[in-house]
Amino acid sequence: AVLENLLETGIDGVSIFIPEPGLMDSVIAKYLDKGIPVIIQNTGAEDAKRLGLPYVGKENYLGGLEWGEKIVEVLGGSEEAKDKQVLFMTEAPGQSSLEERLKGAKEILDEVGVIHETIDVTTDREKAYGNIESAYTANPEIVGLFSTDTTGT
Repeated sequence: AVLENLLETGIDGVSIFIPEPGLMDSVIAKYLDKGIPVIIQNTGAEDAKRLGLPYVGKENYLGGLEWGEKIVEVLGGSEEAKDKQVLFMTEAPGQSSLEERLKGAKEILDEVGVIHETIDVTTDREKAYGNIESAYTANPEIVGLFSTDTTGT
């Protein structure tokens, strides 16, 4: 609703964050129909490509691959990391940028044999603390906690 209301103010352009593929298609179409430029930022690279729009942001999958390599390094290298358990924390399951980041990291960990689980920590810091504490208490073999976003950190 905010973006639709903003459309009526006579703005010159808009930069949009797309949390899930296809979610903003109808809003984007309204902007384009009025000749207002749209830039996709941080998430939504696939949508930008599909719609022929500019994208400004990182390639989260590639970032996830690098993240996975760093996790393996922190765990002592490929041989040491095998069969160790880590916990990923995300505040927004399904958000494309976070899912792509996780996909890349998990791919590297799977190749090495690192066991991993992902929990939803929500955006509520108290709930996040409780969710993390519960996961760790239930699984004390966890040797690393890794967050995709700010709440988990």
